[in-house]
Amino acid sequence: VKLVDPAFAQRGEEVNWTVTVYNNGSITASNVVVSDTVPSQLRIVGVDTQAGTATISGQDVTINIGDLAPGASVEIVIRTVVRQDADVPFVVDNVAVMSGTDSSNQQPFERTATATLVSAQALPNTGETPLWRNVLLGVVLLSILTLGGWVAYRRTR
Repeated sequence: VKLVDPAFAQRGEEVNWTVTVYNNGSITASNVVVSDTVPSQLRIVGVDTQAGTATISGQDVTINIGDLAPGASVEIVIRTVVRQDADVPFVVDNVAVMSGTDSSNQQPFERTATATLVSAQALPNTGETPLWRNVLLGVVLLSILTLGGWVAYRRTR
């Protein structure tokens, strides 16, 4: 399973990619390795893993987990930042690949998980009225009330 947080980001914002590796089988998985080539729009800040060792080489992240027992899981967080020079808008699919060996028959296996990040150039307009419009509305209403009061006063005289 792979998740991205947040799913929308602007230049300079931190983006965390969480990869959770599960062994849902009844046999130990051996030589488990997770590989992730981080898209070029992002700069890798670091990697946190619950098990194994992580290495970073350019945009490539490799986590050597080793053996993964039945029912076990490992969470990996790849911390990145959107590059200031990233061409926006962009939509990137980041794929993590888990590979290993079935310890019972020595057959290799491979699984993939994908998460998508979308760039945001600017926050959308919320429709909130600027303060100066409220002040102007107050002045207009006060003027109307004052004029109405003056007209009423003149009629009674």
